[in-house]
Amino acid sequence: MVIENIEATVPRVTFPIEIYADVSVDRTITASRQLPDGWELELEFVALAMESSEGEHKLLYYDSTKSADQWIGSFEPLCREIGQRLHYLTDTNGKVEKITDYDKFLRVVAGDDSKTARLGKWMTEDSLKKIFDLTSDLPDHPVNFGDWWKVKTQFSVGQLAGVEMDLDFTFRRLEQYKNINCARLDFSGTCSAFEMEISGVKFSFENSDVSGTEWFDPARGMLVEKAFNVNLHGQIVVAGQSAKAILHLTANIQMQKF
Repeated sequence: MVIENIEATVPRVTFPIEIYADVSVDRTITASRQLPDGWELELEFVALAMESSEGEHKLLYYDSTKSADQWIGSFEPLCREIGQRLHYLTDTNGKVEKITDYDKFLRVVAGDDSKTARLGKWMTEDSLKKIFDLTSDLPDHPVNFGDWWKVKTQFSVGQLAGVEMDLDFTFRRLEQYKNINCARLDFSGTCSAFEMEISGVKFSFENSDVSGTEWFDPARGMLVEKAFNVNLHGQIVVAGQSAKAILHLTANIQMQKF
């Protein structure tokens, strides 16, 4: 079943209102092979869940694990990501140098050649590289347990790709995680204010908080798992009327095998 124009239900709500949205994204990484000058990594978009409500009234619900063939209007590109794979080439330090099949991926996710260029404006190759850009999270100097450092990075999820984040990272400890001796890095911070528009519905977010954890394998110089939560608070404008909007994003990235 295909649901189209689900956003059309929004103008019929009664103002003033408060709209809440919850988005959960799961991705996995596989180290396909080690190269003489780095690694070839494969990223798979595993699952996506979205839920939006106005008070007790549910506006939107989608779960790719239960309805993989159900694509929802303006969010269709995100739904099309599920099951797709991207291949990355890194240097010996794990820094991404190239995505070998970005153009093909963009065409598949767009679903229509006429939409590819527009989609590419926010789902850029650089924004997808950020998923693996672990070197930017690591300090440029030796650290001990409890030391912290600042990081500026970006979202890499759908139309939020490119939004700046200011984060404080802390080297919490070394711990066994999934039978691997990992450095645990906890982080928290905020996002920069931003605006976006989906099918005539305008969103503006000014207040936010970000928190999460990375487990990093220092022996291989690779991510084992990264999990984080983002809460965004702002406004939605529909047909000239505004309402409070709250967006909660949960993302998880994990290495499947070395």
